[in-house]
Amino acid sequence: MTAIHEAQYAKLKAKLAIDMLRFDQELIEIAQLVQEAAELSATVTALRDTAKMDLDTETALAASALRGVLDDKGKARSEAAIASELPLVDKVQDARAALIEAEREMSIYRSLVETLKHKKEALRTLSEQMVAGFMTPSSLSVNARKEINEVRQAGATRRAVTSGT
Repeated sequence: MTAIHEAQYAKLKAKLAIDMLRFDQELIEIAQLVQEAAELSATVTALRDTAKMDLDTETALAASALRGVLDDKGKARSEAAIASELPLVDKVQDARAALIEAEREMSIYRSLVETLKHKKEALRTLSEQMVAGFMTPSSLSVNARKEINEVRQAGATRRAVTSGT
């Protein structure tokens, strides 16, 4: 991953969780986040396509070079022999590695887009529950305070255990 893609990915990945105390802001931001992730996915897909074309080009160049080299008996190499030697050519190996990396990146970004779409659906469901009265802003803040207190308590317990040893 390039440094630019890594930074953008980290920014989007950090936004995957739903912050119930910022629920209204989450609803506003989600469409933009999905769009950003989709644009990154399209960019990485284009990079994968370029890597695939590079692999095809390197394979063709290597095959052409191997066709020009005679075998031990002074005869032209068979296409089967050439095809079996192609994966051993350094430039073909490098191009294949680049393609594999590009496909991995493409998979990661497609997954990110899908996850953000699931978040969008979850936000929609939560907003419907709020409208229906199943959740209220005050219940959200009470739950958030409870979680904060649990984290503080766990930290205090951890400090007590480590200071006692």
